Amino acid sequence: MGAGPGNSVITEIEGGVVGIIIDARGSPSWANLPKNDTERRRKLLEWFTALKAYPIDYLERIRP
Repeated sequence: MGAGPGNSVITEIEGGVVGIIIDARGSPSWANLPKNDTERRRKLLEWFTALKAYPIDYLERIRP
């Protein structure tokens, strides 16, 4: 959010078509993705499907 590690930010936001997506990459504990490539891909595809981030026909083609 720009206030730096450990600093709170209070603001108003408005969700778009898919709601609000928070990108927490780099945060140490946001998600423990599996180390195994196949399991990690399955987890990411599960999230992409839940968010409807990509067309379902595309996700079905790249499913492991």
